[in-house]
Amino acid sequence: MKMKTFLIIILSLGLLSSCGYKVLDKSSLANFNIIEFNSTGDNKINFFIKNKLRNKITNSKEENEIIIDLQTVKTKNIKDKNINNQITKYEITVVSTIEVNFINKNISKIIQVSSNGNYDVVSSQAKTINNQDNLEKFLAEKISEKILNKLIILINDL
Repeated sequence: MKMKTFLIIILSLGLLSSCGYKVLDKSSLANFNIIEFNSTGDNKINFFIKNKLRNKITNSKEENEIIIDLQTVKTKNIKDKNINNQITKYEITVVSTIEVNFINKNISKIIQVSSNGNYDVVSSQAKTINNQDNLEKFLAEKISEKILNKLIILINDL
């Protein structure tokens, strides 16, 4: 009998006392509106970054209006070669410099974000190009998440 009450008490305490962890919805923290988005550099990666940011930020009623100038540089280097001196891996590094102009506050901030990754060279050129495209999309997504995090921090600091 004592064992049943002890188990009931332990289980009820476990259920009633939660850890308080709550998933953070970053879209509620993004209290700004992108008015203009200018980009230079690699058009493909800029397109992916621009779309990811616009999909995450859909606040047209916010008072913090910003203009974003995005400059992206992509470098592709040889990572590995085999014994026959044939390339087996490439490394892509994407560096984005973002100038954020806060219209209402006449403040300009510069953010620099970088990301890199590797992709394999396979026997079919189409698969190699597909590997490169997938890596570029992944890197653009990582960079857009980093940009969004830094923008939220900048807005909250002002």
